Amino acid sequence: MKLRFARYIIVFVLIVAVSFAAGIAISRISAMNIMDKLVLEAGEELPPAGSFFESYNSKAVYVTDMSGIDSNKPGTYDIEIISERRNYKSILEIRDTTPPKADVREIDLYTGESVSADQFVYNVTDVTDVTIEYKEEPDFSKINIQNVIIVLKDTSGNTTEYETTLRISRVKKAIQVEASDGTLDAVEFLKQPDEK
Repeated sequence: MKLRFARYIIVFVLIVAVSFAAGIAISRISAMNIMDKLVLEAGEELPPAGSFFESYNSKAVYVTDMSGIDSNKPGTYDIEIISERRNYKSILEIRDTTPPKADVREIDLYTGESVSADQFVYNVTDVTDVTIEYKEEPDFSKINIQNVIIVLKDTSGNTTEYETTLRISRVKKAIQVEASDGTLDAVEFLKQPDEK
């Protein structure tokens, strides 16, 4: 009976020891599983070396000089990492999927004036360069109020459209009158069709 009980205890201790050893081995193996590629959004901070592993590896250190990688510049970069005296290779892909943002303003013009699309926007933000264009150029010869759509496009092809207003009036910027002329007629403040 004592022998049988001792066998059970030995089997139990062996099962616990094997399970513990297997758990340690599995956690070390999963910590050593490096990802083929890590994707980062442009503008984000470069990740620590341990982020390239399936399970975060706190012992991982970059071999690659990361100071040469600009996280604002989309692209693909070969990365080498060392962990516990073993070297690993992976790829860091920086993508720009965020469209540019800006604040818009309305513009008032007089006949004969025109403005470029970039004058309708300010506080433009994006991690890459942005071009600013009209979706359809307004008719600067018309005296009226027009809806204008401004298109912002970054170097990765992300676009944002903003709608704003352009008002073109025929009021003169300034008129010259003599102080002794008396009363003024409102027509004097308006451009005539033949005036430029």
